[in-house]
This record gives sequence, C-alpha cells and structure tokens, in this order.
Amino acid sequence: IPSMTRVRQYADELETLEKEIEKNVLYAPFDGRVVYMSAEWGHGDYVGAFTPLIYLADDTQLSIASEFISSVELAGAVEIYALLGGNRYEVEQREIDPDEYAAKLLSGEQMDIIFDFVGQADEAVQPGQYVGLCLVRHAIEDTLLIPSNAVFHDEGGAYVYLVEDGERKRSEIKCGLITEWTTEVIGGLKEGDVVYVQE
Repeated sequence: IPSMTRVRQYADELETLEKEIEKNVLYAPFDGRVVYMSAEWGHGDYVGAFTPLIYLADDTQLSIASEFISSVELAGAVEIYALLGGNRYEVEQREIDPDEYAAKLLSGEQMDIIFDFVGQADEAVQPGQYVGLCLVRHAIEDTLLIPSNAVFHDEGGAYVYLVEDGERKRSEIKCGLITEWTTEVIGGLKEGDVVYVQE
C-alpha cells in the first residue's frame, strides 16, 4: 500500500499531466461534424489567432459565408436572398462582432459576412454547398417583362416580332430596365401578347 506522501505525489503528477494535455486540446463553440482538417500543422506547432485548423459543420445552424460586402452596399439593397437549385431562401445578415472584426483587420485577414437562413432551411440545403447570394438594388413591381433575346434594335429603336396566326409582325416597343436575361417593356406591348424569341 503506497504511503500518503506517495499518493500526494501521484496526485500532483496527474494534475501536471492533465495541465499538459489541456494545452493540446482544441475547443469548439459547438458540437458538430468535422468536414475538414488542415494538414499543415503538427504536434508542438504554434498557431496564431484566427488560423483555421478544423472546420466543423453544425447541421442544425446552417448559414452562408460571403466575401466582405460593405455596409453601404448592404444598406442600399432593397432585398437580399439566396438561390440554391432554383429555390429561393430568405436570409438575414448576422451582426458582426466588433472584437473579431478588429482582430481580423489587424492580422490582415479578410472578414467574411455571414447570412443566416430566416426560419429552418429545407433538406435541399446541405453543408459545403455553393449558393448564389442575391442583392437586389432596384425593384419594379407589376411590370411587363420579356426575354432580352426577343428584343431587336435598329436606327429606329427597339422592336419585337409579335406572333399572330403563325405570322411574325414587327412592333415597336419602349424599353425600361434591361438586364442580360429580361427586358422591361413600358410601351408597345400588352400582357398576353406572344413575341418571337431568337435562339
């Protein structure tokens, strides 16, 4: 049977070893699934603050990380949403922690902007997917849109070909907002008109 002195000595050694082990333990802010581990680091290496070592996925708290977007640009958006697989998801920007922002700025790192899904995202949203983050700067309601490749131009202006009884008939139009995919028509067409769309 060990003496009390020896028992105290074992207890002190155990406490010292536990403190050493504590130096080799990483703590995450949540329980999650490991989706990536950096192979750059080995036993005994020193790691700077905010250096990614292990990426965890919290499948219950999915969010979108975006490159930095200025607060002016975000404030000027009429609406912000995400697109994934043709589905639209409402999102809201997560508040930036001032201390984290300052630390990353001082270390020369780029600060990501995080967007959280409004409500619970459906099963189509999985960790690691890429999504389109849409910032709408201008919005027009109750307008007539046609595909941009249905619009033709010449010295007289913009026109379309109306399809009536299988025949194409030129019709002058007045355009509003034009994007690569759609053109707003503010004159010359009415809802229900059929136009020729070039390939």
